[in-house]
Amino acid sequence: TVAESGYQGFDVSTWYGVLAPAGTPAPIVKTLNAEINRLLATPEMKAAIQAQGAEPQAMTSEQFSALVKKEYGEWKGIVEASGARIE
Repeated sequence: TVAESGYQGFDVSTWYGVLAPAGTPAPIVKTLNAEINRLLATPEMKAAIQAQGAEPQAMTSEQFSALVKKEYGEWKGIVEASGARIE
C-alpha cells in the first residue's frame, strides 16, 4: 500500500460535482442542490453510480464548497511543484 511505502496519511479519491457560476443567487443554488440530492437518492441513480465503482454522496452546497477548498489547498502546491501547465 501507499502507507506501507512510507507515505502516511496519503489519501486520493476521485469525485464529481456540479458547480454554478460565481454570483449565482442563493435560492437557485439551494434549489439545484436539493434536486441533485433528490436524484442521488433514487434507486436508478444509485445503481448507475455504483455500476461505475463509485458511491453517491449527497452534500449541502456548503459541504461541497468546503471539500473543493480543502482539495484545492492540498493539491495546489503539488501541481505547482510538478511544473504542469494548461496549454
